[in-house]
Amino acid sequence: MGVSVKRCTQCKEYFKVGLKTWKIYPFGSFHNESCASKGRKRALKIGVNHVKKLRKKRNSEWGERKEKMLGIRHQEKLTQAVINKYVRERDRFNERGCISCGNPIDYTPRIGGACDAGHYKTQKAHPEIRFNVNNINAECKHCNNFNQDHIISMAVNIARRYGRDRLDWLNSHHKLKKYTIDDHKRIRELARARMKRYLK
Repeated sequence: MGVSVKRCTQCKEYFKVGLKTWKIYPFGSFHNESCASKGRKRALKIGVNHVKKLRKKRNSEWGERKEKMLGIRHQEKLTQAVINKYVRERDRFNERGCISCGNPIDYTPRIGGACDAGHYKTQKAHPEIRFNVNNINAECKHCNNFNQDHIISMAVNIARRYGRDRLDWLNSHHKLKKYTIDDHKRIRELARARMKRYLK
């Protein structure tokens, strides 16, 4: 009757199954305790890494499902927040005052924000250019929230600051685009990349 021979999972050497030092575990067969100990650590590491991969995959899949459940309106809010922050940082860096009244703006960060990102063409009436930074400027909270005629003074100051061509372009017709989730992600990434130059 032949002697059964196995190969050690750890050192890859062959050994006789009848050896007293032979160890067998769910994670392999080993010809002594030293190899079994090393094999146990290796199996544990592989197991932990496998769990991490599964968790990462699960979180990624959940993130995708969550995006679909929250819908495009949620994406619009996220994108608008990033664009507004970019505009405030841009105008802070260039030391620009309020686009409506022209008064200096205190850009010191605080609860509620130091100023608003004012749209010349409002988001609801003109969603086609709501994310266009040429349509948005730093505006003091008083003008944006309490001055009913701020759009008139904003138009005057846009032409004065950027030129009449900018104002004419804003007042022209723009084609409405239906943004996808990927479009929103791309817009946010671009805005964050451009913002870095103003955060130095």
